[in-house]
Amino acid sequence: MEQIIAIDPDLDKNGVCVISHNRVELFTFNYTTLCYVFFKNIRAQMDANLSLKTHLFIEAGFKNKVYFQPYNTNTFVIGKINRNIGENHAISKIILESAEFYHLNPIPALPVRSTNYRTRGKKITHPQFLKMLELNNLFFEGNVTNQETRDAALLAVTYGINKENNVVLKDENKKATPQFYDETIDEGASNV
Repeated sequence: MEQIIAIDPDLDKNGVCVISHNRVELFTFNYTTLCYVFFKNIRAQMDANLSLKTHLFIEAGFKNKVYFQPYNTNTFVIGKINRNIGENHAISKIILESAEFYHLNPIPALPVRSTNYRTRGKKITHPQFLKMLELNNLFFEGNVTNQETRDAALLAVTYGINKENNVVLKDENKKATPQFYDETIDEGASNV
């Protein structure tokens, strides 16, 4: 049994999408509810059912090179946008750490740039969302969605269902940063 969970972090409401048995459930949680209730419930599900395989994708916008081209010369507007970007990156890092605390093995995923379901740079609309579900044989029983939950669903379908290769996985073979000068010397080099 497999379930896919995707989280779109935001300052106010975090969009959450859970896909299990081809059914899609959408939620919006604030940070406290997400980390102290939702993650705890997921961990309890995984402990109760050891055959349940959970893939948790969390959008990690901080992995991108941030480039903001100001369309407005007003420094107040530019500062406000950059502040929101920074806060969004910070909340994303904190959610990743919280998921690691509960041993949920979160996978930081790059934001979805463009797909067959929406055009580049545009937000996914409700009709596009329904078309995406139909193309992937997924069922959604609700009538209303918001942008946070649609973005989380797009993340879940792109990385969990279609399994694109843009997922940023942790490199377990990566060496730790050397603490002493001797550790930086090549093994084949002779010590003089």
